[in-house]
Amino acid sequence: MTQYRYVCTCAMGWHDIPYCPYRRRPEPRPITPGEMRTMRHLRELERAGQLTVARPLDLRWLWLVPPAVVIFFLLMLL
Repeated sequence: MTQYRYVCTCAMGWHDIPYCPYRRRPEPRPITPGEMRTMRHLRELERAGQLTVARPLDLRWLWLVPPAVVIFFLLMLL
């Protein structure tokens, strides 16, 4: 982990992050013109139907693995 060693006037004296967590959080950085162009381009691709959204795999079957392992070992004990 990067050690920022932000020297602070609070009771802690220093922090491992670049700001004091006990004070108001810093303002988020503004969006750059390049990021705005990228978001606009992605929105245009989505509207045109050229941008396909990747669907996550269905991994519900993984919940069956632990009970199957337990049943297998119980059968091995018999």
